[in-house]
Parts: sequence; structure tokens; C-alpha cells
Amino acid sequence: MGSNLNPSQRYDTVSQSLHWLMAFLLIGMLVMGLTFETIPDEWRKSAVTTHKATGILLLGLVLMRVLWRFIKPAPALLPAPRPQKIMATLTHGILYGLMVIIPLLGLLMVSARGRAVDFFGLVQIPPLIAESDTVGAAFYKWHVLGAYILIGLICLHIVGALYHSFILKDGTLRRMTDA
Repeated sequence: MGSNLNPSQRYDTVSQSLHWLMAFLLIGMLVMGLTFETIPDEWRKSAVTTHKATGILLLGLVLMRVLWRFIKPAPALLPAPRPQKIMATLTHGILYGLMVIIPLLGLLMVSARGRAVDFFGLVQIPPLIAESDTVGAAFYKWHVLGAYILIGLICLHIVGALYHSFILKDGTLRRMTDA
């Protein structure tokens, strides 16, 4: 089936663009989040500010992506055994959920520390909740845990796409590209 995908089996250009933009930003965010301690002190504040703003950007992009899914539904899943379809649907659902929850947890964590989020110098998002070190620490733990779960799911997502594309040769990866 691989090279014989018809247009109805592919994701549209908007979906593809959002997917790859978000993938790039998410991987960058996760790498940055995992390496904050290694960033030189003189760059750390800028890196954290960029991390926060990009998190808000990603939250907006995932909400756009969900809205776009209502406007332009995803193509039907390619033929596969029922357990694979269930796994794909579950993985995508959890990925979307985490892409909403993790930035919200980060925003609440920053808020609980009494800080605003500077969105690329365009707007300041003021603290949304009362200041509390205990609450901030709890949100931090959930934010980090969510990030690690997201890393695992992204790896599963990539391995699944590569398996389908290069082992099964069913065109899965080509559905999200114009190649």
C-alpha cells in the first residue's frame, strides 16, 4: 500500500504542518527541560523564560490542532489488527491530553511561585492562583512526571511510525508527509 496512498488516506497540509511544528517545539522543550542544570548561569534565565513562553505557544497550538480535527477529521486508520488500532488511538489520546496538561501544570507551577509568564515580550500572563511554595512544588513534580511520560509516548509514537513504515511498509509515515 505504501506508495499507493490516495489523498483521502493522508493528513491535510494544516494537520501536517501543526504536527511537525509541534514535534520540533516539543522535542526542543523536553531537551531544554532536561538540561536546565547544564545551561550556564548567564543563559539560564533566558532559557527558562523561553521554555515558559514556548509551553504557552504549544498549548495554543495543540488547542488549534484539536479544533482543526473537528473541522477536518483525521483520515481513517490504515488496516491493522484491532489491538494495534486500540494502541494507536490510546497513545494519540494520551499524547494530546499530556500536551494540554503539562503546559497547564507549568503555568500553575509558575503562578504558585507568584510569577507571571512573559509570552515572548507580547503579553504577561499574571499568576492564576495564590502563591504557595507547597502547591508550586506539587505542580512542579506533576509537570516533570508528565514530561517523562510524554517522552516515553513520543518514543513509542516514533517507533510505531517507523515500524509501520519500514517493516510493514504500509505508508503510515507518508500519511503525515507529502513525500
